[in-house]
Amino acid sequence: MTIAETFNRVSVEFQDEQNEYQQDSLSVANTDDSDLIGFEVASQSNALGLANFNQATRILLRQLDKSVAGNQYIQFQTSFRALKVRPGDIIAVTYIREGFERTPFRVLKLSPSLNYEMVTIQAQIHNDDWYSDSLAVLQLTGRQPVGNLGVPLPLIGTVAHDDSSGNLEYFDFALSDTVSTLQDGSAIVSISIGFTVPAKPSATSTYLPLVSLSPTLSNTGGTLAAASWYYAVTAVDSNGNEGSLSFTIPANLSLASTNTNAVQLTGLSFPNTAVSFNVYRGTSPQELYQISSGNAIAPSFTDTGFPALPIGPPDPSFDHANFYYRNEYAGPFQADIITSTTIGCSTMGAVVNAYASMVVRISGGPGMGQEQSIISNTATTLTVQTPWSVMPTTSSTFVITEAAWKLAAISSYSPAQFDLSYNSGTVIEITGRAANILNQESNPALAPVTSLPLGGVSSDAGLPATPYCSLEAPGGGELTVFGVGFNDLSNTDTVTSGTLQVFYWDELNTPSEYSLAQDLDASSTVLSVTTPASPSLPYVGQLIQIDSEIMSVQDATANSYTVIRNFAGSIAAAHTAGALILTLNSAAVIMPFSSGFFENRASNNYVNTFSMPDIRVGAAELFVTNSFGNSQTFSVCYASNTSPLRTLSGGQFSLQVNGYLATQQNAAPPLVVEATHAVRDIRMTLSQPPTGYVITVDLLQNGVEYCQLTYDPSQTTPTAVLDGTNLPPLLEGALLTINITVTLIPNYDQALNPGNDLTVTIRF
Repeated sequence: MTIAETFNRVSVEFQDEQNEYQQDSLSVANTDDSDLIGFEVASQSNALGLANFNQATRILLRQLDKSVAGNQYIQFQTSFRALKVRPGDIIAVTYIREGFERTPFRVLKLSPSLNYEMVTIQAQIHNDDWYSDSLAVLQLTGRQPVGNLGVPLPLIGTVAHDDSSGNLEYFDFALSDTVSTLQDGSAIVSISIGFTVPAKPSATSTYLPLVSLSPTLSNTGGTLAAASWYYAVTAVDSNGNEGSLSFTIPANLSLASTNTNAVQLTGLSFPNTAVSFNVYRGTSPQELYQISSGNAIAPSFTDTGFPALPIGPPDPSFDHANFYYRNEYAGPFQADIITSTTIGCSTMGAVVNAYASMVVRISGGPGMGQEQSIISNTATTLTVQTPWSVMPTTSSTFVITEAAWKLAAISSYSPAQFDLSYNSGTVIEITGRAANILNQESNPALAPVTSLPLGGVSSDAGLPATPYCSLEAPGGGELTVFGVGFNDLSNTDTVTSGTLQVFYWDELNTPSEYSLAQDLDASSTVLSVTTPASPSLPYVGQLIQIDSEIMSVQDATANSYTVIRNFAGSIAAAHTAGALILTLNSAAVIMPFSSGFFENRASNNYVNTFSMPDIRVGAAELFVTNSFGNSQTFSVCYASNTSPLRTLSGGQFSLQVNGYLATQQNAAPPLVVEATHAVRDIRMTLSQPPTGYVITVDLLQNGVEYCQLTYDPSQTTPTAVLDGTNLPPLLEGALLTINITVTLIPNYDQALNPGNDLTVTIRF
């Protein structure tokens, strides 16, 4: 068959029984095949009587598999033995040349010759899985999510709105501010905005849950308020990946006479990769909040009034959030004067028309979120431009703000931050709108609006607790600090910075010129030192490292040091004469934090990477600073003989000798070192190992032996790998050469081969 005859996309129309038998359609494609041939070949299925998406998917998958994977035919001749074979029969074919070994084929056509002497059989490859109804075979089956870019869902704050007078579900942004004084006497305020970052639907969960659009409503057995509710569900796989939302299911309880209502979702059906599901609810299809997660797969779910969480559904269109601010001029006021076009408070005391052209916003209670332009005002009453869509009541509160929003920050992560000039007593409102990659924003009317009095009282009452952190060296000369946190979050709201002190040995000075002159036991505080001709004494308080122990120097002479043992949590141990003494340098790194940073879950992902090439970390200390001062210092030891924390600088050199090996001086062309490097390790490999010979390679730097590598085939692990921790550095401008010595193993009684294609690799 030609490519044009083997479709890789097939579509069908049907009436969906789970959507009140409305006309619907489904299209299934094999993307691997379309990528292979470079285009799609579409076809229409001729299946009739399909009742739902599950059945339509199974039928289309069979037709698609048969078209794409079944595009393999055979034609052969046989004798009268084909007499009982009929079209549609399954036959087993063995043809090793093509990889067939009892491979099933379905007979399509038989063409007998004269007198049935020979029969030509045409057959198509067959797979029982194409006809299977098993979900384990069919894999994912269900409705696919929309793939085009759309307007994102509204942002969700992280703090439940404190309002019990008619507002059902609403979350404010988590706002905090820090005031800083500048040298000119002015002040700025740094504002942090905590919000819930929408998750992306899992790319592996390509099918949506199915659910009946007709839920079961009950006026008893729950605590749901009388309102119009909307529901949706998502599927979660075994790796915790959450897929896209199902259809939104309306549940109209607005006519209920009590607040004891419950809603049961029925007809739930999930892809076979799902192991649990999450449920979302809201008073608008665009504003859904998670009410239940990790539910075991079941055909129904009953909501008896679960509390809403500040977690929204996965949003494939979310790219970043735009935050805006404006000033609040007056309020909040408790409304006691209300008509369709006015709102007021008898104690407002406003100057006549002082608020004209400004905006009044219902900040709480019935009608919350509505905004209207002010036409005029009296001392007690505001007249608005258009009637209220939802009438406020005496339970409602309102504020007066400026009309225009000003862009404050753009962020894809929480918290977002921005700075403003500080004026005491100023109150601002902050709103945030989700945006896609085209900067198309979510509905502004549905965006949370949260007020913040600048320079508010800090929740901290003293010094912060002792922090903790971890370090790692990812390579390439970088050092990374991560996992900064506290066991006790008290007094961490105003933490503005962390000071990390790194104590390290500069490996470009390896090996150290200093060593122990005598053995040192595990308790002595005075150690004898072998020093060079012109010693450089450590200062009081400087750290030194011997083997895996860190010590603090209290006094030093040319021949001895007085020290404090087991510094930074290292273990005091005995050390032998000749052990190297590493005098540690120190470097400080200041890590800024926004106010309230550690109270946000995003702080768990904090990572700070900085460049410190060619060092070996011995220890680190960390303290943080809040508005009261510095915390206690956290110390951690990284000294190790077996696996030291080395940053190195990244890269490698290779010296190669092609062909069979022989004893040879300057066996490879000289290699020039372009910059000084500490060495990670050096290894010798051969494409064909020697037999009967020991290969010794001397690596020379500027003609002086740097190290020696030996490949001995008589050893269990003959390949030589030399750790570079205590090797001297490779010097800038130095010439690297190698000498090879091939030595016969005595009394070797097998075939001799010196090996060939030698490579010496130096990593740094």
